[in-house]
Amino acid sequence: MVVGEIAGNLSATPRESTNLIDVYFLSPDPAIAPHVLNTAAAELRRRGAKRVGRRATADIEFIEQRLESARRGAPCPRSPRPRPAGHRRRGSPATPEGR
Repeated sequence: MVVGEIAGNLSATPRESTNLIDVYFLSPDPAIAPHVLNTAAAELRRRGAKRVGRRATADIEFIEQRLESARRGAPCPRSPRPRPAGHRRRGSPATPEGR
């Protein structure tokens, strides 16, 4: 099978509200279909891992910037939005000390 034939018969659909992707491949050759699907799945995993790695690096850089700003006493690059009155952090007790 040539690349054009494979690409034309290969599709992927993300599942809503999950990080899962259903991959489909139509082929009259039962021997090639599993190979194509396994290769496509491996590539999707590789790309997802790269994306997660880039995001983690960006998060680490942001945290390091915030720590450095705090050490210098400078304003943080992005301050959190003010909390509405009566807002509690998750897990905080509803006591005056927890507010």
